[in-house]
Amino acid sequence: MTKPVNILLADDDVDDRIVFAEAIELERCNATVQEAADGQMAIDLLRRGHTIPDVVVLDVNMPSMNGIETLKWIRSDERLKSLRVVMLSTSASKENVIAS
Repeated sequence: MTKPVNILLADDDVDDRIVFAEAIELERCNATVQEAADGQMAIDLLRRGHTIPDVVVLDVNMPSMNGIETLKWIRSDERLKSLRVVMLSTSASKENVIAS
């Protein structure tokens, strides 16, 4: 059996986090999902985490620290700068697409 993929999901919408986790479960993905309610919480988990996740999924629009700011922080950290990051958004804003 292959080792599970570790995913860190940062999204302020609890319903979106539930749907994401259910999709992983329904597809029988060999994955674990750790959740953060915003970018700052995701950074806190990354700072103190003993294991770096395989992928981080960031909602672009979050309060306190949005996904773009969180991505910039990840890319500035030497230990995390090559981490795979997926950006999610319901926004069609061209600025958000370019910034991501």
